[in-house]
Amino acid sequence: MTELAFCGKDGGIYCLGSGNARPLREYIEVIKDKINPEAELGFGEIPYSSEQVMLLCADTQELERDTGFVPFVDFETGISRTIDWYIRKENLKK
Repeated sequence: MTELAFCGKDGGIYCLGSGNARPLREYIEVIKDKINPEAELGFGEIPYSSEQVMLLCADTQELERDTGFVPFVDFETGISRTIDWYIRKENLKK
């Protein structure tokens, strides 16, 4: 992301993400399946708040316009890399 350092606007705030919204549940299920497919999730055990945001998507248009950066790693690949990094890091502590 060196594009941000060289091309981003001074004081600019940029959203990082794919720009494609998916339900949070899908992200959580992908993470669970990569870490422990047998883990149980408690979806629906806590009711939604009346203030609950039901759809949130990173708007990456300014990032792309100002820097030319376009996300190229999908969520599944990125989360796999993150989990692998964390496991390696934790194994180095042992």
